[in-house]
Amino acid sequence: MDVRIQVEGQDRQMFHSLLREGVDVEVRLGRSVREILKDDLHVPDQVIEKDIQSLFLNNHPVDDLRIPVQKSDSVLSLSAAMPGLVGASMRRGGTYAGLRQGISWSENEAEQVGQDKGCLRVKLFNFMVPALGPLLFSRGVQVKGSRLAQILKGLTEAERDRIVGLYVNDTKAQIQDPELIERLTAEEIVRLFVV
Repeated sequence: MDVRIQVEGQDRQMFHSLLREGVDVEVRLGRSVREILKDDLHVPDQVIEKDIQSLFLNNHPVDDLRIPVQKSDSVLSLSAAMPGLVGASMRRGGTYAGLRQGISWSENEAEQVGQDKGCLRVKLFNFMVPALGPLLFSRGVQVKGSRLAQILKGLTEAERDRIVGLYVNDTKAQIQDPELIERLTAEEIVRLFVV
């Protein structure tokens, strides 16, 4: 099921919790983290080089963006600079990166898988949510239907008023429609576009 939501203005804050929890995107596997960020997710070079300060692949800090993502259902977490010593030690290529030597991504973590395409779960934190969220939502992300239904049910009246269009499989729908919520809840996975 495809769900397209048109929101008035630039703020998509009502859907930010999905980005922090993680959304699934289809990517070409066997390519480097940098290639996936740039070619599949359309993240600008400036953001890759300067703004993404901490990057984790399957919960391991990553310094070298040339490492390949081989396995479907891998998790890529992106963050701007985090405060304190922990933040400094998790920073990509930072002075204190040596403090996390035992948990950093290594070639031993890579798993060779012969798939061409697969899903990558992308989690965004702090500044990365408003910076990269619109890019992900415009290309389409996969989320659990029940989670999307929960978010739509929990919208405030002001947030509902900002939704100027809601389409399910290209058919106009109403956000307050109980049948829509029921349909979403029944769907395991929904492809969501927020524009």
